[in-house]
Amino acid sequence: MRKHFILSLLLFTLAVCLQGCSDDDKAPVDANDNFVTSVAFTVSNKTYDAVIENNTITITVPYTVSLKDATVEFIYTPSAKILPDPATVRDWDNERVFRVTSYNGDENQYTYRVIKDDIRQEGDVTLKNASEIAAFAESGVTVVKGNLIIGTDEGEAIESITSLSKLKQVEGNIVIKNSYKGTDLTGLDKVTSIGGLQVGSVDSFSKSLLHQVSLKSLTTITGDLIVCNNETQWVMAESLTTVGGNVVIRSSALQSIQMDKLSRVTGSYDIQSAVDENGDGQLELGGKMVALSFPELLFVGGTLSANYLAALKSIRLEKLQTAGAVLFKTLPLPFEKINLPAIKTVEGDLNISSSTVYHPIGSSIEGNEVLTSFDGFDKLERVGGTLTFSYFTEATKVPDVSKISLGGYCLDHMEKISSVFDFSKTVFEKQGGKSCEIKLSYTPITRIIGRKTMDCELNLDHIDISKGIPALENIEIIDGFTLYTDRDTRSEQRTDLVFNFKKVIHNISINARPEKPPHYSFPNLEEVQGSFWLFDAWAVSFVNLYSNFSAPRLTSVGGQFFIAKMGSLWQSLDNVDLGSLKTVGCADHIEYYDGILGLKDAPTFSVTLSHPNGGNLELKSLERVGGRGMRVGIYYVNKGITGLSCQKLKKVDGKLTITGSMETNSAWWDDQLKSLDFPSISEVGSVSIEYFTVLKDFKTFAPLFTNSTLPDGNWRVAGCGYNPDYNAMKAGKYAQP
Repeated sequence: MRKHFILSLLLFTLAVCLQGCSDDDKAPVDANDNFVTSVAFTVSNKTYDAVIENNTITITVPYTVSLKDATVEFIYTPSAKILPDPATVRDWDNERVFRVTSYNGDENQYTYRVIKDDIRQEGDVTLKNASEIAAFAESGVTVVKGNLIIGTDEGEAIESITSLSKLKQVEGNIVIKNSYKGTDLTGLDKVTSIGGLQVGSVDSFSKSLLHQVSLKSLTTITGDLIVCNNETQWVMAESLTTVGGNVVIRSSALQSIQMDKLSRVTGSYDIQSAVDENGDGQLELGGKMVALSFPELLFVGGTLSANYLAALKSIRLEKLQTAGAVLFKTLPLPFEKINLPAIKTVEGDLNISSSTVYHPIGSSIEGNEVLTSFDGFDKLERVGGTLTFSYFTEATKVPDVSKISLGGYCLDHMEKISSVFDFSKTVFEKQGGKSCEIKLSYTPITRIIGRKTMDCELNLDHIDISKGIPALENIEIIDGFTLYTDRDTRSEQRTDLVFNFKKVIHNISINARPEKPPHYSFPNLEEVQGSFWLFDAWAVSFVNLYSNFSAPRLTSVGGQFFIAKMGSLWQSLDNVDLGSLKTVGCADHIEYYDGILGLKDAPTFSVTLSHPNGGNLELKSLERVGGRGMRVGIYYVNKGITGLSCQKLKKVDGKLTITGSMETNSAWWDDQLKSLDFPSISEVGSVSIEYFTVLKDFKTFAPLFTNSTLPDGNWRVAGCGYNPDYNAMKAGKYAQP
């Protein structure tokens, strides 16, 4: 009995085991899988495959394609279950979630998303007429990969482009041709990015009737925005933030520019409303733009300029920090206020100037009398070019330059500005090897405070010298110096002009127009590496109008050295103190001031003298004159100069000219000079001595003939008491028998 029970139990256990093995054999091989492997949609015989990544199913179709009722192939693990069942879904245009459950019960979740893509048109698109615009609109293109050209120069008129409202992006330029007759750009409202916009050009303005240029969705321009059309009144790009090229807006009808979000312009920004009424190229101010404001503008890589704006009253650039240059050169007479509170760096010029009006009656020039101060330059650190303020005749204050690095500085017709200028802490930068310049023109000056070494040129233009030149404090070495004075009719007595420079790196140019001739004194000057020009250019009487020139320590002038009074042949310097001068014109490069006193090819060293007290003129240290040579003009008054001595002069590279008049009429010839003393002369290009009626002895030039250093034809004597020719000198007949 017991054996039968055990046997039955064993048989039952074996049956259970066999049944278990049978159930395992029925489970699918993918019982643990719960994946979606592919999804594809077919619409109008076109199939679109989805991308499955990171449990996201993404299908991309053109925005014109609807997936509602599309034929769908949705493949997932065969043994799994999916909810919702793709076979029951009809609306595939919206996002949803699918849950895939494996045979063994594990769940996997997928997110389904639809991307409605743009329709792209490769290459340029040219729409010449209304029918082509309609056909293009029907295509549904949203992205043009090239240029979009609307219209032609002289073709069929296009009245509207409103049907282009599907456009979002043009990678090239949008070009508006003359045949477009719409007054605005409605139809491009959804465009967010373009390569550029071109409505005309600087050389050829558009003739379309485009009153308003508005691209309200535009955020980015990778190239240029150019609007050159005298019909355009408003330019609006409210969402624009960056321009990768230039902005050029030129219209004589301009009223407003709205770019409130613009922060960066890689190129230049040029605004003009110039009017050429007579067609002669003489531009006048135009337009009705009252305010210029870019509240978010931080950077302009090129030049920011706004000019010829007749109605402009204010400029506000609250955030502008950096610009390649800033040129507001023709601000109108009613202009009231400028504010650049954040500006730090201007790589080139910063020019703020008023336009002017010339009044023929009285020959006066009118400038701006409204603006009285320049606000918002407190953070300015550097102007790589020239900082200019001009023709604001009522302005009493300009920005302090003591903490600014400058490439140059100019004040012109700033009659109410302080007469003391302090440059002692200003840093001057040289641009491309060119010297910086401080130019003060038609501006009252009493003192200029500098440093011992000024790395700039100083130009004082139309300066009142009735009480002497402005005090130039602390300055010993300077790159260059220019003085041009107004005609002074107020001085009742002679003015002494004293210049305390020790060294000038480039040129000195003094053009004085005194009523009563001054004495010119350079007590400390030792070297001028460039040229030295002095023109005493205005005196109204011929009686006792003489000036002294004194530079007792000057040893060298590298370029041309020209000293003369101008205005009458009778006017000249009465005496010159150049006792230490050794060399003139020995620099590698000499800059010449040609045409002086009608002299063509003016010599390197020239001085025009008289000596009302008589006596001998000495250039006792002079050793060499290079370049074109040397000219001494001696015109007597009263006793005059009786002798000329250059005891150490050895070499004159060009021509040596000694003349007693500039007239061939003998009535004007000198009858005072009797002797010439050049004992060391050994080399000269040529010699010309003329118009000394009592000069009869030329023995001092004998070495030129005994050593045969002077060629035949290079010796001339005329209008003298004795006129030996070359052969006579060669024969030793140096003096009148």
